[in-house]
This record gives sequence, C-alpha cells and structure tokens, in this order.
Amino acid sequence: MKKLLAFISMVGFLACEPPQTEKQAEEKEEQYPFLFEPLVKDMYTADPSAHVFQGKIYIYPSHDIDSGIP
Repeated sequence: MKKLLAFISMVGFLACEPPQTEKQAEEKEEQYPFLFEPLVKDMYTADPSAHVFQGKIYIYPSHDIDSGIP
C-alpha cells in the first residue's frame, strides 16, 4: 500500500510541476507518456473516482446522458 501511495504522489507531483522550457517538456513527455494521455476517451463520462481493490486501481467514471438540450 505504501508503494501505491508513493506512486500516486509521484504522478501528482510530476503532473502539477510546470516545465521550465519546451525541451524539458518534451523530455518529460518522453519519460512519462502516461501523464499526457487521458485515462478515459469515451464521450459522456464524467467525475471519475479511483478505488483500490487487492492492490489494483480501478477508475469508475459516472456518465452524462445526451439530453438534446443545448
């Protein structure tokens, strides 16, 4: 569990740290590509929450229904 919390903290820290230069941003994206890709790419998903079961992280988004109202 401690390793999981350390990993989540590291990801959060790296994601929030603004890059200094364009070159540093490119290097960070090459080193940590998972930080720059969305976890859920489907439409009508919202408000994800993470749950840990038996050492695995599961992300459960809610859903928005297209009501046709602009």
